[in-house]
Amino acid sequence: MQLRIAGGPAPAAAVRHLASFRDIVADSAAAPQTPGLLRPVSRQRTRPLFRFGPRADVAELFDAHITQIGKARQLIDLEAQYLRDGRLANALADRARDDPGLILIAMIPAAPDDVAFKEETGLEARFGEFRQVRTVRRLIRAFGPRLLVGSAAQRKRRPGQGRDSLNDAPLIYIHSKVSIFDAQTAIVSSVNLNGRSMR
Repeated sequence: MQLRIAGGPAPAAAVRHLASFRDIVADSAAAPQTPGLLRPVSRQRTRPLFRFGPRADVAELFDAHITQIGKARQLIDLEAQYLRDGRLANALADRARDDPGLILIAMIPAAPDDVAFKEETGLEARFGEFRQVRTVRRLIRAFGPRLLVGSAAQRKRRPGQGRDSLNDAPLIYIHSKVSIFDAQTAIVSSVNLNGRSMR
C-alpha cells in the first residue's frame, strides 16, 4: 500500500518525525508536533527493572482508531497483518452493543507469517495466535452475524501444505494496514492492530 500526499501539513510533519526519531527513541528529545501525521512513538527505558520493551510515549494511531470506532454507524473495515489488541476489541464490542446496525469486516491472514512460512511453534508464536483467537472470539460474540472475518488465498489448489495454505489453497499474505470507518475516514499506516505496534 502506498500513498502520495502533496501539500498540507503531513509531508512536513513526516520530515520532522523522521529527523527527530533517533533522539526521541533514545529519550534525549521530546516528540515534535506532527499535524496531519499519526504515529506511535516509544522510548528506551532508562530503568527497566521488570518491564519489557520500550515505554509508550505517543499512541496517536491507537487513539484515532478508538475515536473513529466510536463515531462509526454503518461499517468498519479493518485490514491488517494482526488483530490482537484487547482494548481495540473491547471498543469494537462496545460499539456493536450500542449500535445494532454496525457491520464489521476484518481481513487478516489465516496464520501469522512466522507460523505459516517459518513453521515457528515456540512460545512467542503460540502466544500471538492465542491473542488473535481471543480477540476474534470477542468480536464474534459482540457482532454475531454482522461480522465477517476473512483471509485471502490463491485460486490454485494443491495438496495441503500446512499452515501456509487455506483449504488447500496457498495463502495470500495480507500485510497492508488499512482501517475504513463508514465512508468518512480511512487510516493507512504501517502499524498492525496489536498493542506492540500501536503503542
